Amino acid sequence: LTMKAQGKIDKCLEYSQKFLDIYLQFYGEYSPNTATAMENIGSLYLEMSRLDEADKCLNNALKIYIKLYGEEHVKTAFCLENLGTLAHMKHNYRQADELLNKVWKIYIKLFGDQHFRVRRVKTSIAVNMAYMKMEYDCQ
Repeated sequence: LTMKAQGKIDKCLEYSQKFLDIYLQFYGEYSPNTATAMENIGSLYLEMSRLDEADKCLNNALKIYIKLYGEEHVKTAFCLENLGTLAHMKHNYRQADELLNKVWKIYIKLFGDQHFRVRRVKTSIAVNMAYMKMEYDCQ
């Protein structure tokens, strides 16, 4: 995603939507390519803080990943991690905690406890817990 790194996120979104249209036309809804395109679009929407659109895309991608690969596949976990980030951004810290802990368990199973993805999601869980505590303390 070189365009994304250059700050051309709108153009990146435009091309990603074109890829999705092509994948839907040639492969149909339940294809790995379609799911990945939906997840990429959802991630772009996350970066743009277009949270409702991100939610729709990421949940659609997750349904496809689960149907194709099951609950504990790496692609499913990546999508769940994005959904955890989305829940955090929506200030739904309990849902974020559930999702991120689910991702953590999948990553441990797939990669072991020293993998960078495991450490990254552990950090996300800790940050989310801090927000949960702040929210609780402010009530």
